[in-house]
This record gives sequence, structure tokens and C-alpha cells, in this order.
Amino acid sequence: MDSIVENQDYNIDISFLNIDTRPIIESYFHQRGLGEYFNKSNLSHNSLFYDLELSPFVLINHYLISEFKSASPHSKDSSYVGSYDSLDKLFSVLNINNDFNYDSPFFPGIPTDPNGFKGRIDTLNHILRYFSNVFKGRTQHFYLTGKRRMGKTSIIMFLKDYMNSFDVASVYVSNKGNDSVEFLTKNIIESLLTELTVKDSSLNQRLKDFFQNHLESIEFKGAKISFKVDKLLSLSFKEDFIDHLISILNEFGRDKKALFIIIDDINGLSDSKEFVHWYKKLADTIAVSYSRQLPIYFLLASYPDKFFALTKQEPSFGSIFEYENIDRLSDNEVRYFFISLFKSINMEIDVDALFIMVLLSMGQPLMMQLIGDSIFWQSSNSVISKEEAIRGIIEANNQLGAKQLRDILYMIHKGNYHLILESLIADGKYFFTKADIKKIDIDGLDMDDEFIDEFINKMLDLDSIEVLNYKNSSIFNLKSFNRLNLINSVFNLDDFDFTNDVYTFGGSLTFIYFWIKYLESKIKV
Repeated sequence: MDSIVENQDYNIDISFLNIDTRPIIESYFHQRGLGEYFNKSNLSHNSLFYDLELSPFVLINHYLISEFKSASPHSKDSSYVGSYDSLDKLFSVLNINNDFNYDSPFFPGIPTDPNGFKGRIDTLNHILRYFSNVFKGRTQHFYLTGKRRMGKTSIIMFLKDYMNSFDVASVYVSNKGNDSVEFLTKNIIESLLTELTVKDSSLNQRLKDFFQNHLESIEFKGAKISFKVDKLLSLSFKEDFIDHLISILNEFGRDKKALFIIIDDINGLSDSKEFVHWYKKLADTIAVSYSRQLPIYFLLASYPDKFFALTKQEPSFGSIFEYENIDRLSDNEVRYFFISLFKSINMEIDVDALFIMVLLSMGQPLMMQLIGDSIFWQSSNSVISKEEAIRGIIEANNQLGAKQLRDILYMIHKGNYHLILESLIADGKYFFTKADIKKIDIDGLDMDDEFIDEFINKMLDLDSIEVLNYKNSSIFNLKSFNRLNLINSVFNLDDFDFTNDVYTFGGSLTFIYFWIKYLESKIKV
């Protein structure tokens, strides 16, 4: 198909093909005499006039299929290792020393160790630049959002560890599962006291004297201080929160230059008018009564739609904060991540292997960690080969499905929606419409409008696909928002025409899983 759809509605961002990836793919196709096909896709550096029949995703699939086939154990040119046939070979591959002192630098499924944190330079710069104001006594407020598994907690833990070296008392509180402001304030105060005190024989009495007769009991749960207080003090923690912070700093934290309070997982309070009003009152009180006197940095974190829900309740709430939403990492950041972490254990990556690792992790922090860890345990040499990278990617994808996507995959398979996803990927449809789905011929599935709508709504609800163009698309320029939920909560659905929407997988973990499964199936051919 030679013609390109000349319709401004289809001028869409190539979210899976970052600017810095394009020259690599272009070079690949030109070197193999396929430049004309690449040029036909009419790729620009920022966008494309999208042709529903000719997608750059088709070209990428051609490349990856050939690479996965070359890694097949049946390929005469392959160094693919399908299994270990002896313990000696296993130990040789793992490079295990006698003391088993062989650690992976990757942390899949848990917040990254601060010492191994890589990337997010722009985000860190955005957050850290305001500490100069804090050290001058001006309280700062920052709100960080990002979808699930985008690495919010890893960023936060890195910042907490980093600011400790500047004599800043850093307090991290997870608000997960909590919808009570009283519980939140008590948790912050407990965590602050844990940070500022040394657990010794005198601490119990010091805390009892400090809180006078309102402290009912004290416990030490590991390193953390936990206590029971009477109702009067619990209410005072909420109503007089700033006064309590000042008193604690004066008593226990005189050597600290500032206080860094991190509240992660605000999600449970996102529907709470009480929290919005409490925080607004807190910020106003600081601005009016403690101008240039209170060196505190508040950093809150949640999903993007939860922040939107808070601002919907009180528009002025959003104006309190500096704000950033984190999305998938750029290709440059992903390359730096893999190169630097493998270099830290004296391993290098073959250029073709690195390209495939970057492409198939799609900037998703969790997938990057899974791929890196799997390749680490699969590699038998100091240089990671393309075949080892592919083998590691396949194993990482299996881990992704078994551990992280288990519930999502159950719902997708329950509705037979996986058959549609598999068909779209096989047809090279990274972007697609309802008409594309209607063309799919799957035995046992009736592709009527009702079934297609059920499929699309379920995929949107699971954040597995995104809508790209509405009639009024300018208000949906934050890619990380769940579009359908956003519309339902803020706008009238009758104002929008969904019949001609273009959908995309958007680099979701669900898409990555099915994409790699599709590529893996080509090895077995």
C-alpha cells in the first residue's frame, strides 16, 4: 500500500520508537537493502502520518523474528544453549565461586537499591533543585506521579538515601491501604522519631516525658518506634501537625539542617476531602505563620489519576505543588542502565544484544530489571552475546507473566481476549482501530460490536491499551493517565465520539509479554 493516510487525526507520536532508536533501525534496514521499505513508512523524528496497513512495527517485527530464529538451538550458526547437561557446565555458566559470592546487580520486583539506581536524571534534577530553598527555611511541596511499576519508590528511596548525607532527616512513610489522616500523621511522627533517636535504655522514658501523660505504650518493631496514644494526642497530631514537627526537631533533631518527609502511596486518600482540606490548611499555615522559618520538604507520590482526583475535589490543591509525572524511560536511559550495571561486574554487551534488550524492555523499569537479572544468570562469558540476550529475555518474560501479570493474564484468557492480542501483534498492528479487530477471523469468536467493545473496555481498564485520538485530543496529552477513567470522572461521555478512535498498546507490560511470546514462537518453527 503506497498511499499514506493524509488525515491530521492520525498524526500520532511513535511511543514505542523513541527518537534515539530510529537511526539504529534505519541503519539496520539500509544495510540489508531494505531502505525503501523503511522510507515508505514515512517516519519522521517526532511523528508519522499513520498508515493502518504499513506500520514501522511490521518492520521491527521482521527484524526481531530473524534474530530470534537465529538464536534457535536448531540454527547451525547459533550458540544458543537450551539446557545444562552437567553440573560442571552449570557451574561454569553461572561462574559461581567456591564461596558463592556472586550477586546480581539487578532488583526485579522490588525498589532498586540506591547504590544501583540509574537514570531519571531530569526527574532527580527537578526534585532536588528546590532543596536550596528548603535550606533557607522555605517549605517546599512536590507531587510525583507515575503508573504502576514506573519506579516511583526507587526514585524516592534514592533521594532519601542521598539527602541523608546532607544532614537532612529523611522520613519515608508508605500510606498503602490507609484512608485516615489521623493514622497518617501518627505514622509520620513515629517514623520521624525513629530517624532522630537512638534506641537505648533511656529512650522509653524520654518519649514518655516528651508526650507527658498521653503516651499509653511504646513498642520497637525492629528499628521502628511504634506507640499507642490517647485520643486527645491522636487528634492533636492531625490538628497541630506542624507544631509537633517543630517540637520534635527542637528536642531530638537540633543537628539536622532540614526535614524531608516522603509520603508514598497517597492513593488511599485520593477520595478523601478531609485529606485535601487538611493538607491545604497545612500549606496555608506554613505560608502565613512560618515564612522562611520551616526547612521542610514534602514529597507526595501516587498514581496520576489519584492526583487528578484530589485536584478535582479542590482545584487549588494542585497549585501547592511542583509536579512531575514519570513515564517509561528513554532509550538512552535504558542503554545507560544496562551498560553501567553490567560494567559494574566487569561484563560487556554485544551491540546487537544491547539493541534487542533496549527494544524489548520498552523503557519499562520492571522489564529492564527482569531482563538484566535473567541475562546475568544466563550469561557464560564476559561479553553478552545476542543469543544469550534473547534467551534471557524469554526467561524474563516468563517471570513477568508468572509473577507480575498473573491476575491480568487470567482475566485476559478468561475472556479469550488473548486471541485478539496475539492476532493484532502477528499482523503488526501496534496501532489499531475497531475495524482492524473486526477483520480478525478466530474460530469460536463472534467479532460483533458488543464483543469488541467489551474487549476494548477491559483492555483500557487493565491499562493494556490506550486511546490515541479523541475529537478533543488536546486535553489528553498526559500519556500516563487512564483515558477512559479520566473521561468518566471529569467529562461527559456524550461529548466524545469513540467510533473512529485509534488505539495503541502504548508499551504496556501486557503488550511486551504477548509480543515476546509471539517472537518466542518463531524459535520453535
